[in-house]
Amino acid sequence: MRTFEYKTVLVCGKGFFSATKKLDIGKIDKTLNQLGKDGWELVTSKVATKGWGLDDGLLCIFKRCVTTNQLRGHLKLAEKR
Repeated sequence: MRTFEYKTVLVCGKGFFSATKKLDIGKIDKTLNQLGKDGWELVTSKVATKGWGLDDGLLCIFKRCVTTNQLRGHLKLAEKR
């Protein structure tokens, strides 16, 4: 059975005021490509809003397969808590 770990990332828009923020395609590409190189696969994404239709950024959820050794490490960390 394969086991996965998940990561949630908010890629913020550019601009000071929420009403004028624009999604930065270059920043999104850079973030997605870096996470892809690190073994993360994009599962889904959604434009994040603060309300009243104001975009805050792009919310992305990633997953990657966890190896047996990584899983053991995660379990040891959980036991220490």
